Amino acid sequence: MDRHRRRLTKLVQQLACSPAAPNSSPRCGSCIHRHECSAGVPDMEDMAGPGQCSSKKPLVPMETASHMMDMFDARPELHGLRGEFFHDKQIFDADLELVFHKEWLFAGHTVQIPEPGMWLTLQAGKYPVLVVRGQDLNLRAFHNVCRHRGYKLVDGMHGKLEKSNFVCQYHQWSYDMTDGRLKFARDMDESFDAAAHGLLPVRLEVASSYIWVCVAEVPPDFSQVKSMIQEYAGPYDLPHSKVAKQSRIVEQGNWKLVWENNRECYHCAKNHPELGQSFPANWKQGPDTGDENAQAAQLGLPTAFKRSRDFQFRAMRHKFVKGATSMTRDGRPAISNDKRLVKSIPANADIGNSPFYHYPSTWNHWQADYAVSFRVLPISATETEVVTTWLVPQDAVQGIDYDLEQLTVVWEETNKQDQMLVERVQQGVQSPAFIPGRYNIEHESGVYEFVEWYATTMKQQLLDMHAPPKPTPGV
Repeated sequence: MDRHRRRLTKLVQQLACSPAAPNSSPRCGSCIHRHECSAGVPDMEDMAGPGQCSSKKPLVPMETASHMMDMFDARPELHGLRGEFFHDKQIFDADLELVFHKEWLFAGHTVQIPEPGMWLTLQAGKYPVLVVRGQDLNLRAFHNVCRHRGYKLVDGMHGKLEKSNFVCQYHQWSYDMTDGRLKFARDMDESFDAAAHGLLPVRLEVASSYIWVCVAEVPPDFSQVKSMIQEYAGPYDLPHSKVAKQSRIVEQGNWKLVWENNRECYHCAKNHPELGQSFPANWKQGPDTGDENAQAAQLGLPTAFKRSRDFQFRAMRHKFVKGATSMTRDGRPAISNDKRLVKSIPANADIGNSPFYHYPSTWNHWQADYAVSFRVLPISATETEVVTTWLVPQDAVQGIDYDLEQLTVVWEETNKQDQMLVERVQQGVQSPAFIPGRYNIEHESGVYEFVEWYATTMKQQLLDMHAPPKPTPGV
């Protein structure tokens, strides 16, 4: 117990971002910053005009930002967020603007769209986005919006173009599937500039079959995330896998509740009997001890516990329980006939599971025979889409090398169980009587880390957005 307490104390110290006591002074009436005393605050009217800071119109209204900051500041150590964070429409809008419109989001896998003209979609907050494989076989992302009157170009999760163009059903404007340029707009006059009306691009990155998009004007650096994925997913050769199945569910719960539920296994023993046949029901986040990963290490596979300093992403390896070698109902491999993702290892080698997550949109499990990815995207303040994709070796044949039900049953059932748990928590946190309780410091460090990442990210974004201007030198 003391070991976990010391570890969480260290985490708190790592995330401490302000040397001044956060509640020592009232917030400025013109921005959300606290000032030590009125004498030390530059005259807002002199700098920015009456009653406002000199900056662009903020994405989050000052009243909402100030209220969120007050709730962050008032949160006791090792306690969760207040109920408003899980159902308030203004806070949800802030989540979209400051998280989902700024961070890299997992869109899907390259193997979902292997041929020219194949596309997949996602809803990145307020932005519908499409990813397409062009005639040159490269992947590109565009805003899924016609440049004429805003019609959503393609609908559905994925598909394939019949021809080489995206054609808007509304007025038949047509766009090249490779570079997004406008190729046809009927009866437009000579003053119309077709070159200025191509599909708007979205930034895209690829790492070991994982497609990532970011709608921000200036996206965060992706190099560390990409490096971690390539190191840990690389041995599984996912670019040469194929999709065995994909499912989509909509959980009636806030996206943060979906993540909080995922980040601990305090609930697993009594709620996930299928998962418990392979995954440790009393799992606690942290480096494995002893020689748990000795066989994987001897085979040259990465085993270290690695995460970013701010907790946004993490990769590791852990051993299965009960003699299992795969996340199946009986613990035996789902793929037979010596077919597996990691072809460099002996048959039945016990290399355990490599879980990887990246906030705010994906968690994953990579194992010898199959991999499973989860895409998490918000729909509303109380609705979250969860898309699950099972990847198997490219040469594995359904009905011969694997049984689809055996492959998918553990995560199908676990998803249903988690959906029920999240939805019941959503109902509870909406009660005015809800007061966040204290985390179990032994089992819920992952939840603590997620909430700290969220709170720290939002606080910094809100402060930057409403920052008072710097006084002009010499004035």
